[in-house]
Amino acid sequence: ALLAGAPDEAEALVRDGAAALAHGVCHVDTTRAAPVCLPGLVAEAVRARVAALCETGAFAAAAAAAASLASAAPTTAAVLYAQTQLAAAHASGVGDTLAEVAWALPGAAPRAAARRALPLQAEAAMHMRPRLFDARRAAADALADGAADVRDVRAALEILRDAELALAGCPAVPAERAARRKGTPRPAERASAPPLSRELAARACALTAAAASVSVRRAIADAAARRAAPRINVWEDAAPSAACEAALSHAPPSVPRLAPGTAAVVLSLSRSRHELLLARYDHELAPAFFTLPLARQRARDGDDEPLTVDVALGALRTIVHTSNADVQGAKDVTSLDARKAWWTARRNYDAELAALLAAVQETWLGAFAGLLGTLPSDAQLGTLGAAAERLVRRACFGARRTPVALPPRATACLAALASPACRDEDLEDWVHYVMDALQLAGTPVAQDEVDVDELIVDLRGALDEFHARHVSADGHVFLVLDRELAELPWESLPILRHQSVSRLAALDDAYMRADGADSDAAPTLDAARTAYLLNPSGDLARSETRFAAALRAQHQWRGTIGRPPVLDELAAHDTFLYVGHQGAEMYMHPTRVRELPRCAATMLWGCSSGAIRTHGSFDASSTPLHYAVARCPALVASLWDTTDRELDSVCEAVLEQVGLLGAGRTSLPRAVATAREKCRLPYLTGAAVIVYGVPVQWAPM
Repeated sequence: ALLAGAPDEAEALVRDGAAALAHGVCHVDTTRAAPVCLPGLVAEAVRARVAALCETGAFAAAAAAAASLASAAPTTAAVLYAQTQLAAAHASGVGDTLAEVAWALPGAAPRAAARRALPLQAEAAMHMRPRLFDARRAAADALADGAADVRDVRAALEILRDAELALAGCPAVPAERAARRKGTPRPAERASAPPLSRELAARACALTAAAASVSVRRAIADAAARRAAPRINVWEDAAPSAACEAALSHAPPSVPRLAPGTAAVVLSLSRSRHELLLARYDHELAPAFFTLPLARQRARDGDDEPLTVDVALGALRTIVHTSNADVQGAKDVTSLDARKAWWTARRNYDAELAALLAAVQETWLGAFAGLLGTLPSDAQLGTLGAAAERLVRRACFGARRTPVALPPRATACLAALASPACRDEDLEDWVHYVMDALQLAGTPVAQDEVDVDELIVDLRGALDEFHARHVSADGHVFLVLDRELAELPWESLPILRHQSVSRLAALDDAYMRADGADSDAAPTLDAARTAYLLNPSGDLARSETRFAAALRAQHQWRGTIGRPPVLDELAAHDTFLYVGHQGAEMYMHPTRVRELPRCAATMLWGCSSGAIRTHGSFDASSTPLHYAVARCPALVASLWDTTDRELDSVCEAVLEQVGLLGAGRTSLPRAVATAREKCRLPYLTGAAVIVYGVPVQWAPM
């Protein structure tokens, strides 16, 4: 199937065989099968076997299955063993403790009488802590292999994060406390005290960001090594470079340097796929880590049909698949009645996509939607924070003089809820988050006795007063999305729809500043150093008519119209414009793009030029990832098919606003956000257009 060019079918075959092994239909002796079978097939089968055994609680059998790979694939065996130990620890009591509770690090400050939150009983801790230590040690051992499989590295990073978070909330068992009092030496892995909340938040953020971008970080390191030594045989095993080792290290990378008014948000799924993990970096604030159960609001409301990731992605894929089919068949729609029906159907798809994105924000993010945008400064939040603390204290404790300290970022999340547009459900989500945070910090709250409705009314009044005095902040947000969330057009969520936002394939300093520039500001490009490729296939007559005259009028530019190109313009210019089919892969092969020593800011105005193709448990593939490896400072691409006329209208608006074909001086992400409203279908067409990289601008010619 692989030789026939059908990777999805090949993986389906492997998965069928692995499922048969996992359910006991067949058995493989890995010690005998490894020499004659592809090692990857055996490892895939053992992965499925371990997962199936963990689901049934057979952790000893799962550990034995993982050990069967110790000789053939030691790193994979270490990861599977760590996965088994973590699952066993969760089964001991941690799994249900915070299942429906949104929580954050740094959290609410502990009271003096309860300096550590003890969400677990000591009996459960006695069973959990040894397994968590084993999981952490095995994951760290796996990460020591610089040439490990990307899936193993990602899993090890996630397991390491989850184990450290669980250990931080798990109290020391009595034997350990007695050993400390008597001065008995402890094992090396237990010698260090639990990290502080702020340090643990930075660690969790760093590991989440590393896991989400491990594939592209490795590809960037490999490409840099090949450019430094172009004669190396890529099929030979070689020692990993220092850059590669740094990219795959489990040590937390440095906090990214961000310009004032700029934030970076990493979005990922938990290993159970039941929680959304959000890591946020700001210019002058410490990193913050949030765990948001996807079904927490529906569980409170008694809804039996939560919006899971699979449901949301399934709905999105249905809309996109149907829309793509309509676009590809548009040339056959000729009669007036057929065209009316065609446009009616597309407007319905547009409305369905808008409703889906609103549901994702309301259900998954709720009160935390503001974390995706630009938050108010601490100086602006003082009055609102004091009012919110007073209202929470009165609602939760009445006349008692119980000190109340809101958890960090709680006031910022509240302020980011746009009044009067914010829903009562979002405010209720915020109230439950604060009460749960106080509870976890050791301040008992009788939640059943709190009048949540009255508190919501009071909070809305304080929020209205805040927004009457302060204007919403205007900045830029970088999004780093893991492979399971990248298909969704997050940029068109209501909270981000009109903001300057761009995606990053990896969250690292050099990439965010583009070409290693010393300044924290986004680069300014020379508009005169622009190349273009318009309608190279010769069959987009409307697009050529619309843009040809304007492009030819730019005498300093270099380009080709109506025929295939003869030169590669990506490395020789500051900007490259492409208007044609797909992402120009037929003219600029992805392999050549990845090896470029320098890459221009690129706009790929073609259908599905940024489409993300998933491959099951393996990494997704897309054209933007090739440009990320080439260190492209900024890229515009389309997630799915659109009509050429609709996409051309977005292209024209963007080129005018950034100043390439007009008098505008707007940054590229800001121009795309504004241009989304210029087309007839603001979601079906507008949401498809996204930006990768930094918010570049162009100096006038």
